[in-house]
Amino acid sequence: DLILLDLYFRGDRIVLSNFKTAAGVFEPDKYIPAVQGLVNLVLSIWLVKLIGLPGIYIGTVISGLIANFIKPFVIYKVCFKKKPVKYFADWIKYGAVTLGLALVLYFVRQKLLVTVTLGRFLVMTVLVIFVYNAVYLLIFHKTNEFAYLKGIVEGRLKRKR
Repeated sequence: DLILLDLYFRGDRIVLSNFKTAAGVFEPDKYIPAVQGLVNLVLSIWLVKLIGLPGIYIGTVISGLIANFIKPFVIYKVCFKKKPVKYFADWIKYGAVTLGLALVLYFVRQKLLVTVTLGRFLVMTVLVIFVYNAVYLLIFHKTNEFAYLKGIVEGRLKRKR
């Protein structure tokens, strides 16, 4: 679960890093990787002694969050001359929906996959795919981002015909 959490936050960092690179903004946060490395090393060593292997993953997630919080401030200040309030509000909204879905599906998994069989695993896979996509579609179908992505898909479908 901690590996998936790190992957989720890493996806945010990739988007932020790509935006920063495209804007040519490198100087303001050039020390973040060094700070992250130091925090990761110290936390991972300390936590592995306390709780074992999960401590390493917790240290990695926490150190990664440093960039998730600092980069939006840099991007919004330098590129937009604004504060990143809307970014963080959206980040919390998407994170809350994802966390809620993960918790619901975690409890479904506890009931469905008491014994793991290929059939039950496939049912759980279909449930995860369907539930995540259906809920995201239901909640976010009126957003500008959804309209933008829908336009891209429709444009590609028209070109294929």
